[in-house]
This record gives sequence, C-alpha cells and structure tokens, in this order.
Amino acid sequence: MQKNDPKQEGSFPFVTVIIVHRNGKRLIKECLDSLRGLDYPRDKREVLVVDNGSTDGSVKYINRSYPEVRVLANDLNNYCSANNLGIREARGEYVALLNNDTKVDRHWLVELVRAAQSSEGIGAVGSKVLFFDGRIQSAGHEQLPHYHWGDRGLKEADQGQYSRTEEVTSVSNVSALYKKEALEKAGFFDEDFHMYSEDLDMNYRLRSLGYKIVFAPRSFVYHRLRGPRRMDALKQVLILKNRMRFLAKHFPQKLPEHLFGFGEILLLPDALFDEILDFIKKDLPKYLGDKPEAIQQLISGAADLRDFRLRCFRTVPFFKMLSRIRNWGAGKLAFRSSGECCRKAS
Repeated sequence: MQKNDPKQEGSFPFVTVIIVHRNGKRLIKECLDSLRGLDYPRDKREVLVVDNGSTDGSVKYINRSYPEVRVLANDLNNYCSANNLGIREARGEYVALLNNDTKVDRHWLVELVRAAQSSEGIGAVGSKVLFFDGRIQSAGHEQLPHYHWGDRGLKEADQGQYSRTEEVTSVSNVSALYKKEALEKAGFFDEDFHMYSEDLDMNYRLRSLGYKIVFAPRSFVYHRLRGPRRMDALKQVLILKNRMRFLAKHFPQKLPEHLFGFGEILLLPDALFDEILDFIKKDLPKYLGDKPEAIQQLISGAADLRDFRLRCFRTVPFFKMLSRIRNWGAGKLAFRSSGECCRKAS
C-alpha cells in the first residue's frame, strides 16, 4: 500500500478545485458536470470558479445551475492573478487547478491525491492530459535543447508509454494538484506572466525549495482546447516574452547568449518586433540584478537581433531567410514555433 493512500485508509484530504473562467459558457457545463461525477467524497472537496470579467452570461448560468460552486470575481483579466485569488480563498489542504475546457475522469482527483501522498516532499502533481480523440497532449513537461521546454508525449497515441508515477521537470496547469502550503512558501504565481509558462516557472520555484514534482498517469483529463487555437501574433508575443522571462529568472547567465534561440522574433510584424526589443532592453535587465556586464550583453544582443532582421529582409528572399534563421550560429540556434515550446492551453 502506498503511503497515505486515501482509498485504502479512508482518509481524504480536503481539496479545492479552481477553474479560471472568461466567456466560456459553452464549455463550462461539460467541465462542471464531470466534476459532479467524481468518486471523491463531496464533503472533502469544493469548486471555485474565478471569473475574469465574463460578458456572456456564464456567471449567472453557473450560479443558477451549479449552486454548489462558489464564483469569485477577479478585477482584471489575468490568469495568474485569478489563480492566486482562488488559492487565497481556498479551504483545501490541496488546490487543483483545472482548465474550463476540460472533462475529468471520475477517478481524476483521487488519483492526483494518491500520487501527492505517495511519498514525502511532493509539492505538485500533474494529470495525464489527453485530447478528446485519446491522443496525449501532456504527460508533464520536459526540457528540450537550447533552453526550450515542451510537453512529453504530445500527439502520441496513449499506448502505456507514460504509465509510471514518476518525478518530472514540471507539469501543466491544464490539470495540476498543488499542496497549498507549498504555493504559499513559493509566493504564489508570478502575475507578470499573465498566462503561458507560469506553470513551468512555479514548478521550478517549488523544486528550488526542495519539493518534488510528480506525474500521475492514472489521473485522466480530456482537454478540448478552447477556440481555433491558431497562433495569432499577440499570443505569440506573450509566449515569447514569458519564455524569455522564465530564462531570465532561472538561468540568467544563459539569457544573453540564447537570444537568437528565439528565432520566431525575427518574423514578427514591425510593431511587435519593436515591442519585444523594448521588453528585452527595459524589462529583462531587472532579473539580472547587479550584473552590469550581463545587462550590457543583453542590450547588445537585442541590437544584433534588429540588425540581423534588417539584413535578412532587405537582401534575402523570404524562403532563404527562413533557412538562414534556422541555421544561424552554426547550429546554436534552435528555431521552433511557439506552439512547440512552453505549451500552455487555457
């Protein structure tokens, strides 16, 4: 028997499920209905929906149709801020973050708790996140070359290749169980991230405090992926900024030399490209502290990005430019789409 297995011992910790929501009326019913079907004791769980200013009538719908759900109003549309509000209001020893465009298996929560209590020092546990066709979306995060991160098993058929409860680098906030005490020690989610890569940042902070991050393969959640999921430019800019922010926070000494690893910056429209350069020069230096040499290298790197982009667009046909970007730096550059790196669906 696993240590503190809740089903074996009949001792279930209280868990608060937190769902951040905005204008998702057509999605939230399936999610909340599936939570009603959990095999976890009703008196040991609560559901909080934190609303980021919905205008589609969904708050009224939730209050009317799901009286057991507590709805909190967040005063700004910020995913991290909404989660932090929910965490502060949570009554649970554990908090489970869940996307509103999901459907959970009836054993989803008990399997998360079982994994969380399987040994000492576990701060976070992630589910096996599946697409509705059964393919894997995430079996935890993994580090890729050149300081990129991605989802283990993305789009693979689920054939048991991720069937062990095991430690991983990070888990996706599409469905993740956190020990509330661990989040309080870590200082809650960094609201500068807004959304995307905030889970990776939190998991790295928890690991730095000595907590373990665990993947729970028998906790299944189906993720519908809200909307068309196209990579529009504004979303791409947010993802790029957060990837740089994460690198600046956790690997600051590597940031200046890896700016060209963010090759998709070079393909942004002029206004968004300039926005990224301003972010590099004005926002990122605060993470480098009292390291003037590193800050100067960062600013010089931003200038090199600008100059290289100008040369490419002025002198090289588009298809050749792409080839040159991919091969820039004799293999040092990892050119990846933002969809491949630091994936976070919401």
